[in-house]
Amino acid sequence: MEEITIILQKNVTNYLEELILILYKNEYFGFESDAQIYVQKIYDFIEHNLPIFPHKSTPENLTDLGSKYIF
Repeated sequence: MEEITIILQKNVTNYLEELILILYKNEYFGFESDAQIYVQKIYDFIEHNLPIFPHKSTPENLTDLGSKYIF
């Protein structure tokens, strides 16, 4: 299988780290550690599942934004 390298931009990692506090302060989680676990699962998905997630071809009128997407 082809090796895929995923590089997260700094603003993405900053957002995910801020998300921990946002989720905790807005009482989505009762403990900050639970919010940390949730965000870690997002990181894990990005690292392990995103490379193998089936992609779709972008509609022709949107190809200037990229040729493939996953959702």
